[in-house]
Amino acid sequence: MRALASLARALAVGLGLTWLSRLARRLPGSGAWWVALAVLVVVNLLPVVAVLRGSVAVGDVLLLYWLENVVVWAVTIVRIGTARGAGEPAKLSVTVNGRAQRTSVLGAWGLAAFFAFHYGLFTLVHGVFTALLAWSSGVPGDLSPVLWLVAAIAASHLVSLVLVWFARGERRVVSPTEAMGAPYPRMLALHAAILGGFFLFLRDGPASGPVGGVAILCLVKLAIDVSFHLRQRRRTPLPQRGDGLYGPAAV
Repeated sequence: MRALASLARALAVGLGLTWLSRLARRLPGSGAWWVALAVLVVVNLLPVVAVLRGSVAVGDVLLLYWLENVVVWAVTIVRIGTARGAGEPAKLSVTVNGRAQRTSVLGAWGLAAFFAFHYGLFTLVHGVFTALLAWSSGVPGDLSPVLWLVAAIAASHLVSLVLVWFARGERRVVSPTEAMGAPYPRMLALHAAILGGFFLFLRDGPASGPVGGVAILCLVKLAIDVSFHLRQRRRTPLPQRGDGLYGPAAV
């Protein structure tokens, strides 16, 4: 365990996470939350720029947003396992041969394991469907622009996780059950918008895609992300200085 903890600290320093944590402690009020929102907006504008420059196509955008869903899956597992807010314990009932078995109460990491399977299975099935749509619309052989965009999006989720969830203490006011339920509405809204947009005005486009349509799709995705970010801010106020949750006790 000590070796694992030492490795985690070394990784945090190498990725600059320690610096981000210190920054969050120095930001006034909800400054960390606004920094995370600004990073979210900037990173989500990168695909729009890439589309307008012709660096990515319709299929690239579909793959990009599916890969982001994988990032959300991984980040949410960490959130569920480290959430410490008050709330009803999550219960899992299993039916075998038509009979309900005894309901078990899941701990935080047990709930995270259940989420990993449930959300992961849905993501896998959706990924197969997304891949078929992406290749049918045309995916260039060079996927390096998509990988760079995925890295940027993953970094934005990591910034939010460190600044808001850990350093700013959001995990102290969110229960594991609430953390598990958070990504599902966003996932459904996002997938409906992306797939709906594809079938409405992108499916018959050339491999490079109608630039305007793809750019609009990216902007719709940005609007969905921002709206859910604002919704989470309203539903879960962050701890403030003096309430026993902010600062060293919140990490």
